Amino acid sequence: MKHLILLSILFITSSCQRAKYTGETVSTKSTSSGSIIVKSIGYGGTISASKRNAMENAFKNILTKGIPNSNQSMPLLSGNADQTLKQNESYFTSFFEKSMVEFVQSQKASSFDALSRSGNIQVEYMINLAALRTRLENDGIIRKFGL
Repeated sequence: MKHLILLSILFITSSCQRAKYTGETVSTKSTSSGSIIVKSIGYGGTISASKRNAMENAFKNILTKGIPNSNQSMPLLSGNADQTLKQNESYFTSFFEKSMVEFVQSQKASSFDALSRSGNIQVEYMINLAALRTRLENDGIIRKFGL
């Protein structure tokens, strides 16, 4: 009987793993106003660097992967999104450095974990998808809907 209990405890503990965050989107909520609420994890040596990394991760997921179970389940960049990023490298470098903040309507950050190997933070962003789509269409990065 002791062996059975010991084996079951060993099995349970070996099958449980701590969640490992890779800087990707954690969860989302859709809103009816053309916006999306995205929780994202960011890493960095400081709070501001971690928040910036989290914001960039959220936008990269919206652009290249889409957000499952939301009003943006498909990526904004159609076709091969990674190739589109490379073809428009200077545009997206500028976008991530300066423009992406324009589309963030609000943000809520959790506490900064400075004790992890590289400090991390989880931030909830409300991102204006309608304005983002319009900007990308006007700049010729994506095609207008229906064309």
